[in-house]
Amino acid sequence: MTRRSIGLLTPSLLSLALATACGGKDPQSDDTGMGGTEGTGTSADESSDGTMGMDDDSGDPPLSCGDGVLDEGEECDGADFGGLSCADFGGDAGQLACSACQIDSSGCSLRPATHFGDGSSWALPDGGDALDGFYALAGFEWEVGDQSWSTTDLTGDGRPDLIITNIDGMPILGGGDPYWWIYPNTGDGFGERATWALPEGGDAIDGFYALGGSEWEMGDQSWTTTDLTGDGLPDLVITNIDGNPILGGGNQYWWIYPNTGSGFGERSTWALPEGGDAIDGFYALGGSE
Repeated sequence: MTRRSIGLLTPSLLSLALATACGGKDPQSDDTGMGGTEGTGTSADESSDGTMGMDDDSGDPPLSCGDGVLDEGEECDGADFGGLSCADFGGDAGQLACSACQIDSSGCSLRPATHFGDGSSWALPDGGDALDGFYALAGFEWEVGDQSWSTTDLTGDGRPDLIITNIDGMPILGGGDPYWWIYPNTGDGFGERATWALPEGGDAIDGFYALGGSEWEMGDQSWTTTDLTGDGLPDLVITNIDGNPILGGGNQYWWIYPNTGSGFGERSTWALPEGGDAIDGFYALGGSE
């Protein structure tokens, strides 16, 4: 039998043999190939489908950034902030911005705090409750010497005036005619008292004892004060008598006393359609079946 002789392997040949046995990679080489040369395998930055992925530590936005759809790895994309707003960043005004799919909250801000200014005293006339004066913006008489009052803009300047509507539950009379006392709002208090002429009517005994009232007994009217004519001045509106519609010629009416700026003017009739309550018609400015 012929014997084959095998020569001794040199270190380089031994290295090559070991590389072949290990799948073709020289164990002395680096990860990029033999001898430090770039190999032909898939690199760390190359995905399995052959496309290059982004290094998470690079600081660059994902490839999908800018498509207007919020994807994984993005804080925002276009106008899509994932439901977040300035409120989530401590603001209550402004808008979020999206820069390289990262949220920029520099456009958010806090609205200026609102508060009351320094206090001031508001001069009041004599009157109101006999003991406690004008203890509230409105009050109603309970005992002898009390007045009923309210604060509403009767003169049409946008400032609520102080209005005295009765004394001891009775109409304020001057020369036999009923009045309200008006203290006009001056912006820093109430001015000199003026009389506000009233027509006959209202409660059968107490007249127009308040800015609005409803009938309770025979002879009573229901009334309210509201700007029905659209000139910014509240008019006096009578909506029923004895709980019944005001009728004229078979038609239903309201009586309107227009606000003149210093009192209520001549009465006019305000035609109403059929309807309202089946019996009492439109007995008030609003009603329910």
